[in-house]
Amino acid sequence: MATSIISREDVLRSTADRITELEARQQQLLQEVANVDRELGVTRAQHKQALNDGALVSAFPFEILASIFRHCQGNWTPHRRPVELDISHVSSTWRTVALGTAQLWTYIHVHMAATKYNQSPTMITRKLALLAMYLERSSQASLRIRLEASGNFMWTEALGQCASHLWRCTEFSVSAKFNFSPIEPILECLRNLRAERLRYLSVRICYYPHTPHLVEQFLSTSPAIFTLGAPSLCFARLAGVAGPLQPPLQSVTTLSIDGTNMTEVSLVQLGALLESAPQLVNLSLTRMGLLQQPGSIPLSSSPLCLPNLRHIRICGDRDENQDRSYQILQRLPLEHIETLVLREIPGLADCTFPRVRSLSVTDCSFPTNQLEHTVDAFPALVNLDCDLVIVTPLLILSWDGDETNRDLAVAFWSKVERLSIREMDARHARLLIRCVESRKRRGVPIKSLVLDTRSRKVLRTVGLLEELEGHVLIEEYDDESWPAGDAFQDNDDSFWD
Repeated sequence: MATSIISREDVLRSTADRITELEARQQQLLQEVANVDRELGVTRAQHKQALNDGALVSAFPFEILASIFRHCQGNWTPHRRPVELDISHVSSTWRTVALGTAQLWTYIHVHMAATKYNQSPTMITRKLALLAMYLERSSQASLRIRLEASGNFMWTEALGQCASHLWRCTEFSVSAKFNFSPIEPILECLRNLRAERLRYLSVRICYYPHTPHLVEQFLSTSPAIFTLGAPSLCFARLAGVAGPLQPPLQSVTTLSIDGTNMTEVSLVQLGALLESAPQLVNLSLTRMGLLQQPGSIPLSSSPLCLPNLRHIRICGDRDENQDRSYQILQRLPLEHIETLVLREIPGLADCTFPRVRSLSVTDCSFPTNQLEHTVDAFPALVNLDCDLVIVTPLLILSWDGDETNRDLAVAFWSKVERLSIREMDARHARLLIRCVESRKRRGVPIKSLVLDTRSRKVLRTVGLLEELEGHVLIEEYDDESWPAGDAFQDNDDSFWD
């Protein structure tokens, strides 16, 4: 029987033909799979669209949806992904509404943080793209911009993008830390601009010890930024070493200066700065470490010309030997002040506040030998807010004379009707009860007692809360914004830090 012999060439030829056939079949199957995947994706999208169309929310007019989306933004916190980004990825309808609602994209918060000394190109590119997207989607609507840069890298491009839209910006907050030269880029980008709609401005340049920042803080009363004008500006803050970035102050009604790192500032410079804001109503000063210039300003100098100033908030220096609060207060028109907030003030010296109706004191160490002057300094006081680091305010309120003339003694601060207490210790509970009872008995009662959580807990622990409730209406403590009734969401307030 003959045996067929298959040559090597025949095997190679047949297997090559088979490979070609299988590859062609594979490509055909892959193409079919791709076609099925594509059709499956389209069908799924149609199915989801049909489901979405059946939802009640899909029947809402676009205007209603846009209003709901904007309401959702009110619950956003800085540590969460922005609501508008999530909304724009829910469905095609929602995306259409979101992209067509310029007001959804008007709050722009860009936080650029590089690793210690190294610049991250990917991070910067991503943040710049996000900023450009918001600026485009917000169309011509008014903007609120918050720009934060943390790290030693160039952030001029981001600042420049913001600057090109500042003509429609109502709120602008810029802060920089851990950067060798943050002041110069801001001057370059913001100097020759007109901010027509700008109402709120906060500039915080954190002191960085490894670089020589500009020492001079307030050399002139002329503006260094927005030199072409900011006619609507009513709130301005300068913090850190931001003194060289002074905006126009002619229309400012609320001015906040955090002078923690603003050295080399004299009382003359500070006075000139304040007088360049003739419309000033609210003034907040934090740790103004003024230069000591003996004899430069006589103690009898007339108060600064600030005819509209009504509310003052001042935080002293932790080092009483360096504190200049008294010198500052002495130069202000105290006879017009209605609200006074004091923190870490060692004493009032001879300052008086004849029209102050609301007083808040925190960590203040009024000497007991100045009790008489402290009483006389506030003849019109109606609302008192105090922590109980010292008990001077309670001693004044509860004073009812000594044993010999208790029935004839005149009540101090007799107009006080609302008392707010913070940081109470158990040892102060009885003094508070005595204060409330004494004033009620003498016909000048505390009508409303406001307690923070700690004070309420202390009173409950020592079993005196119910007794106190029998004498006075007790309310829960609620931190008020500065100034009271301010509509701005102030994220940069460092007064209580």
